[in-house]
Amino acid sequence: MLLDSLQLLAIAASFVLALVLTPLVAALARRFGIVAKPKTDRWHKKPTAMLGGIPVWLSVSIPILIFVPETTYEWVILRASTFLFVVGLVDDLVHLKPYQKLIGQVLGAAYVVYYGLTLP
Repeated sequence: MLLDSLQLLAIAASFVLALVLTPLVAALARRFGIVAKPKTDRWHKKPTAMLGGIPVWLSVSIPILIFVPETTYEWVILRASTFLFVVGLVDDLVHLKPYQKLIGQVLGAAYVVYYGLTLP
């Protein structure tokens, strides 16, 4: 499957946004103390910036809104991914219990399934 120029532009925009936003958000998270502190059950040995979902979500959502032709499925995917982003953000900020986060993730996936989206 060959990509057309609009698809390549969307991919390039997503890549550039990720390159720019990821270190910016990481620096802001460190500045405001939004970091995961090392624990015995974690692999990192020094405080690690949280909020990584912000640049990922923005790097995907913005190019979709700009470059992808509007369809019902586009909005289903954007709403579900936004819901999942919010669940992750809440987890970063207030530390949800694993089962609470899992319930949110299942609800986000169920929304996509409800609208009949499938992979070919």
